[in-house]
Amino acid sequence: MIVKSIQIPLIIKKLEALLSRLPPNHPKRPIIEKELASRFKGYRGEQSLDFYLQELPPKDHLILHDIRLPALNSQFQMDLLILTPYYLLNLEVKNSSGSLLFDETHQQLIRTHEGKEEGFAYPIIQIQRHKKLLTEWLTKNRLPQPPIECLVVISSPQTIIRTKGSPSNLKYITRSSLVPEKIEHLNQLHTNEILSKKQLKRLSTLLIKQHTPETFDPLEYFLIPKTDLLTGLHCPVCFTLPMKRKRGKWVFIACSYSSSNAHISSLQDYYFLIQPTITNQQCRHFLQPSSRFIAHDLLSDMQLQHAGR
Repeated sequence: MIVKSIQIPLIIKKLEALLSRLPPNHPKRPIIEKELASRFKGYRGEQSLDFYLQELPPKDHLILHDIRLPALNSQFQMDLLILTPYYLLNLEVKNSSGSLLFDETHQQLIRTHEGKEEGFAYPIIQIQRHKKLLTEWLTKNRLPQPPIECLVVISSPQTIIRTKGSPSNLKYITRSSLVPEKIEHLNQLHTNEILSKKQLKRLSTLLIKQHTPETFDPLEYFLIPKTDLLTGLHCPVCFTLPMKRKRGKWVFIACSYSSSNAHISSLQDYYFLIQPTITNQQCRHFLQPSSRFIAHDLLSDMQLQHAGR
């Protein structure tokens, strides 16, 4: 049973908002587009895994996507965590094109795609670190200590997997289609019930409660000043800027589209890129309504929490 479903990460929403607010010729667009493509590919990889997890008995397998927990002075993030009465299973999902070489000798992951090689952190070390941190988290919260299993899941069936060096840790690498088979093997391996149904529910509740979403300031990360952002309202049809306010509606002359609530998506852009609060003056600068009275009405109609006059 899925108790924490997969959702589009906030980072993806912020990157999409940033790209929509930058001029077409902005020098940072290529690296932002590359980052967005990478993040979206990872999200799609985790999403595709749900198809195979549907085969699991729902009562004995609680599935949590994207869990980020406190650890010492930082946090650690698990793509997918499966809770059972007998053990816990941490899945690290990789959605990569081309071929992957798991170099056990040098503890490195090497991807080859379109004739180009890139090196990445070794995911087996990463899942072993997560296992250690999850054990410490369970101890800190005075919870039972079931065995913790780990897998690195390659989600794309087109990805070629190669290995090098000692095979001792390569048992942790698998494909999405083989995950149910791996879980069935673990079910046969672990038969001692560590967590009762009540404890299992408490554990899942506490994991969700202590989940801390990753903070990400796209302007700070890419060193982009606020003055580079395009202001005004996006047309929901042709996505161009700006729209004009006429007779209580937003109108874009080029495509003749009109809307009464087109400002909502632009205010979301402001929330993602600037800050979670806005004044009348800031609203007039970013949305470009013709008067402070229109800005007041737009914000008031959304029934947002407010302070001051």
